[in-house]
Amino acid sequence: MLHRFLPQSLCLFLIALLAACSAEQAPQPDEAPAPEPMAAVEDTESMVAESAEAPAMEYFIEFMACETGPDYSAESMTSLVAEWRTLISSDDFQGSWFYSPVSETNTFGPTAWWELGWTSKEAADAGWAQWSQNAEAAALAEKYASVLNCDAAGRNAWDFVGHVPADTFGETQDAGYFYSHYWTCSYEGDAGREELEAFLPSHKAFIEASPLQGTGYHPGVYFDRRSTDASHAEVAASHIWGEWARSKEDMAKATENFMENGGDLRAEYSKIGTCTETPDRYDSWVLYASDDADLVPDFSRL
Repeated sequence: MLHRFLPQSLCLFLIALLAACSAEQAPQPDEAPAPEPMAAVEDTESMVAESAEAPAMEYFIEFMACETGPDYSAESMTSLVAEWRTLISSDDFQGSWFYSPVSETNTFGPTAWWELGWTSKEAADAGWAQWSQNAEAAALAEKYASVLNCDAAGRNAWDFVGHVPADTFGETQDAGYFYSHYWTCSYEGDAGREELEAFLPSHKAFIEASPLQGTGYHPGVYFDRRSTDASHAEVAASHIWGEWARSKEDMAKATENFMENGGDLRAEYSKIGTCTETPDRYDSWVLYASDDADLVPDFSRL
């Protein structure tokens, strides 16, 4: 696929963008141990209603497709992110995450990704309108140009709904590392976003009743808002299921649980959408979280 890379690195965009503003199905399991028995659910309907009361986490998301340079390494990424974090000043910027592919057959290709989470599209647009005016960003971009380059012009936009809280089954690792699955999906028949959002409380109730303590597992849904100029606009997808866990082994536990115990839920979802046979898989890091500013990523797994 054709990439439209800017002559400057992602660093230039990210730092300027943030400093200038004042302002996650139908999976197939990885290898996994035998599932633990499901927790008993005595009243499913009341559980769904209670689960639905908690507000979902909603972001406007932008993904930048990234190419690594000759100086890309754990050390250079650690240095880049550490310097970038000192320039974050936007109240509208909620978080940032980095994804390094562990498979060359991902539906979205063997690219790395830098994800930005904003309070709204308007906040993101305001940042983009001002990004080129930051002199400190230009200096940092020049310093790390041989580390990472991303397609800022071809950013891929999504609305994200995190219907299961990220800390339901434990916190993120201290090093900021997590393991990711991304399932590329399309709607069935006349189904659309309304039907999928109506399905989420049932999915949330099932997940929260599952024996996944200590895995850090939580899912979410990205609803497509890509423009025709997006770097990966040609990839057919109406929505993406994201799944995150503390490790590949923890993800396998969650997948096994869903395959063993989620038959009714899978049947319900099959009326709404279908997904790829296998997910895109990534080693992943939290680069910044507005509610945990002390979390610093360790890239030793690169």
